[in-house]
Amino acid sequence: MKIKQTILVYRFGGQRFDPSAQTEGIGNDQVKSSTYGIKNLKIVAKNLPKWTSDQTNNYEDLSELYGELLSVWSRYVGHVAGNIGGVYEFNKKPSQIGEIYIPTSKAKQKESLNWLQTNVFQTQNWLLDKHILNKIDEAGYSEILTKYQNRFLRILLNTKTLKRLIDAEVIQENHYAAIDMVGDLRRGIFSETRTIKNVDLHRRNLQKSFINRLSSLMKDVSIQNTDIPSIIRGELTTLKHQLNAASKKTVNKITKYHYKDSVILINNILDPK
Repeated sequence: MKIKQTILVYRFGGQRFDPSAQTEGIGNDQVKSSTYGIKNLKIVAKNLPKWTSDQTNNYEDLSELYGELLSVWSRYVGHVAGNIGGVYEFNKKPSQIGEIYIPTSKAKQKESLNWLQTNVFQTQNWLLDKHILNKIDEAGYSEILTKYQNRFLRILLNTKTLKRLIDAEVIQENHYAAIDMVGDLRRGIFSETRTIKNVDLHRRNLQKSFINRLSSLMKDVSIQNTDIPSIIRGELTTLKHQLNAASKKTVNKITKYHYKDSVILINNILDPK
């Protein structure tokens, strides 16, 4: 006799690949809860000097709590990023009905990636308030956001995530394909190439990080017999054409230099000497 699914509130699991089993992630909709969380963090960021250094007449607490603000934001982002390539795990016995491993739905993954484009990969100016930064350090302002963006690029563009997306093709009829995820990520990160728009400092850093992350994957011998190198070559070739076309548009000098330099980086990946 098959037994029905146990009550979901009693589910538990390890923090590996299941987006419903994450540190401090206690809701059932990571996108919605992280959206609410970031709305609150924006209020905190706006008032941080008033609530700290203005009260204590020193900047140590401002520096400490700004670091905490970044950490909490990163945790909220991580909850959403876990949906990409995520697989729900239902610990069951053979006498219980249903599957044990179920990939996150295509709709939820696409929603999550769109959320990440808006809340991570677009420049988060609210996290880069000059009235905070110029009180707590003498340098490093251009690297603060890049460090966190790189963390989430590595989560999305790592072999385990990409392999789980590829595996979903076998067991999930309407799956979010690895080629679609990488393409969606590229289109969002390089959205400026489709317009006559200058690329700001933080986006230039991010765009180079994206290219360099793909370069690292190309050197990974563990994926050479998978679709991953094919996807990367195809995306880099497409991106190269985008950048060449964008460099001919009316953009400022640093954007033009950035596009041309990015093409050289891609050429070196596709045709290493």
